[in-house]
Amino acid sequence: MIPDPAPNWWPEHLEVADKAVVVAGLDPFIEAFLAAAAALHWTLFSLPLIVTSARDSIHGTGSKHYVGKAADIRSRDLTVEQANDFAQKLVPLQAGAKVGIFDERFIGSPHWHVETA
Repeated sequence: MIPDPAPNWWPEHLEVADKAVVVAGLDPFIEAFLAAAAALHWTLFSLPLIVTSARDSIHGTGSKHYVGKAADIRSRDLTVEQANDFAQKLVPLQAGAKVGIFDERFIGSPHWHVETA
């Protein structure tokens, strides 16, 4: 699903999980990372990358989500092997976009949390 309206920066092969995901007003570093990660995801799997949360939902006190400096991207559409491969290939994208990636697949939530460093 593409957000309506889609922000000017919205790249091909990036989707939101549902209409509740708010991607307007994201930090430019998060935008750049999501665009690069979506291109990588498509190249590897021919599947769009799914943003499950950005400036929406309920997060911990002081979460960077609330100020547009964090987003969550989904891993549940991938096999364990594919998700591990994607995670390894995401690491080099961190430096250029100045973000940190937190792999939350192993703490009960099948996604990667990305926030500005």
